[in-house]
Amino acid sequence: MLSVLVSVLLTQSSSDGHACVKHSDCIITTTTCCAGCCGPGPYVTSKADEAQMLKKCSVIECAGPTKCDIVCEPPMSPDALEARCVAKQCVARLKKRSGR
Repeated sequence: MLSVLVSVLLTQSSSDGHACVKHSDCIITTTTCCAGCCGPGPYVTSKADEAQMLKKCSVIECAGPTKCDIVCEPPMSPDALEARCVAKQCVARLKKRSGR
């Protein structure tokens, strides 16, 4: 039941499609309300959606940790990505490597 509630809240928080006007409206984050076995890894969102999600997370009571029997792949580093505003939507792009 709790996972359904969290799923609904996360879906609602991103219903505007992470709208933006400029690059600084977007961020790369790893925010999740309730930790699962494997984290979501970094993802792009708008600062407005991130604030809305953090507000919703503050009132959700998460279940205690459960035993995790699966092997999770290490997530990509958030530092490898940059958030950009493209056609009024936040998108994640790999950062360009310098010196190569």
